[in-house]
Formats: sequence, C-alpha cells, structure tokens
Amino acid sequence: MLHPYLRPMVSAGAMGGAAGEWVSVVEALKFLWRLLDALGPLGALPTLVWLGQPLLKRLRRAAKTVEQKSAPLADRGLRPGELAVLLSRRRWMLSEAATLLGTSEQDAAEFLSVLGFEVGDEGTWQVTSDLAGALVKTSVEVVTHAEVAYAPQVEARIRYIVEFVQETGHPPSLDNVFDDSVWSWEDARDAKG
Repeated sequence: MLHPYLRPMVSAGAMGGAAGEWVSVVEALKFLWRLLDALGPLGALPTLVWLGQPLLKRLRRAAKTVEQKSAPLADRGLRPGELAVLLSRRRWMLSEAATLLGTSEQDAAEFLSVLGFEVGDEGTWQVTSDLAGALVKTSVEVVTHAEVAYAPQVEARIRYIVEFVQETGHPPSLDNVFDDSVWSWEDARDAKG
C-alpha cells in the first residue's frame, strides 16, 4: 500500500501554493521551448526526439496540457515536486497514473513526461534515460526545487542547462544547476575563449 508523506517546505510556488508551482512549471516549459526554438538554426538540440516526436512539438503540447489540466491537482494540494517523488517510488502503468491523477491517460502521459518519466519495455513508466526527456526533467526541477521561482534566476538556470547539454551531451546535476557559479558561467566561458 502506498503511504505518501509530505514534508513542509517553502517552495517555488509558495506565494501561490501548489497552483503557483504548476504555473512555474508551465513558465519553465515555455521558456525552454522559446530558448530551443531560438537555437534551432544554430544547433541540434531542438531536433532531439522526445517520446517519439520532435522536442519542440512535445514541449508546446506538454506546456498546454499542464497549463489546462493542473488546476484539479493544485486544488488537491498536489505539487509537481511531490508528484515526481511519489511517481518515482515504483513503475506505473499509464492507467494507474491516470487514476492517481484523476485525468485521462493522454493527459497523464503528458504529466509523466514533463516530470521526467518515459515508457519502459514492460509498458510501465520509469525515470527517463533519454537526453531530450532528461533536458525537460532537469528544467522542470529548477522550479520544483528552487526556494523562489524568480523569473531571471529560473531562465538563467535553464539557459545553463541547455548550454551544458550542448557542450557535454548530458544534463548537469541539480547541485551544478543551483551552484552560484551559474550566474557567472558566461563570464568564465568568455575568460577561457
């Protein structure tokens, strides 16, 4: 039997509660989409495939679904970070996740993918190992793990994630994302070059 435990914390959406956190997730997805769209002519990241579709197309749809369908989750006090932890405790069939979320299976698939899950070999959802999925997951974690979702900080950290992926081929750890050097990464890179 599943026994979720909630821990008190000041979160990214503290001013708006769970609803504020979902709004922050949508804004992070939209910023990531705009950033990757702007990079389109310059690199390969926007052409990555995420769950069978081009990354930019999936991001647009995922942001729209989360924006339109997160209110009932927020009304139940279900925050994105807590939901990701709950979902990571075991592998879920899509129908089970849809029941847990109180959504259609299609909408549940969007929420699962945004929170960093993908369909595994047995048809269950597991933590993603896909580069595009990991890029989205890490970008969403910026707002679900941040103490305050201040737009310039969120955007700087998502920009850092994208640049890190471009340079290394994998997303950074959250410790690196929240390191104060993120603010001066461009200065450090300029000093090298």
